[in-house]
Amino acid sequence: MKDSSSPTSAILSLSGEDKTSSRKSPAVASVRKLNPVPAKPNPGDFEDLTELAYRIISHPNVFITPSILESFVTLQSITRDPAPIPAAFSLYSTKPTLSSSGREKKPNPSAAKNSIPERAALAGLESAIDNGDIYTALDIIDTSYGAPAFRRSKFIRKALPFCVTATAAPIALWIAADKMAWWQDTVDHSMATNYAFLGLSTYTAVTVSLGLVALTTSNDQMVRVTWVPGTPLRERWIREEERAALDAVAMAWGFADKNKQGLEEGEEWELLREVVGRKGMILDNPVLMDGMQ
Repeated sequence: MKDSSSPTSAILSLSGEDKTSSRKSPAVASVRKLNPVPAKPNPGDFEDLTELAYRIISHPNVFITPSILESFVTLQSITRDPAPIPAAFSLYSTKPTLSSSGREKKPNPSAAKNSIPERAALAGLESAIDNGDIYTALDIIDTSYGAPAFRRSKFIRKALPFCVTATAAPIALWIAADKMAWWQDTVDHSMATNYAFLGLSTYTAVTVSLGLVALTTSNDQMVRVTWVPGTPLRERWIREEERAALDAVAMAWGFADKNKQGLEEGEEWELLREVVGRKGMILDNPVLMDGMQ
């Protein structure tokens, strides 16, 4: 449940707007008359501006860059109309590009280069949550964090360097073992090198394995959305951003009081529960709730 109060209203209540105040500065009063506090825009007040911006990015001759996409998301956040953001995300990944010969070239929506930038996805999700639009929030998650392109991009950015390092590690360990073998004269140099390489490899393999298990099984960041038991560790890691986004939606729409969590009801909450379950996750797993351990 969301609190209807806002930082703006709290500031205004302390800025002299209180009717019980016995003294008011004439200068401050005159400034307020000349410069009234602007009201927040309502969704729909800038439909023409939104339509124009979408027509620009959807024009065949316009190539949507990450900065353009982020600008569009920022515009919709300012105008408090996040509804067009999922369509813009889908257009970013699927819009054909014009070749030098003037022919349209259809992109691969699942390619890593067509993934939605994390900054744009986060800004769009925050806008949908702030405006209380759960349907748009779920669509944003599906077209950004839940898209195959995002998972491929994450693998290339974070897992591929590790794989390259792991491939080159035996060479580095063999060089280190050869250097260490020269520090002794008890056994043959080749035998000492083999022993040192075996020890270094075992130590490295065990340490890295424990680190990977700790990384993929950590659940301290999970609040209300958790994985279904038996979910592979690689899938947990590659889809962590998607789970965290659904967790943020659940915390925004659910009760803040831990004693009331799990008692939510309504059409929107049931929709969220269905979407979470379809994605191989659990909303409010009873086993992990307070008092149920």
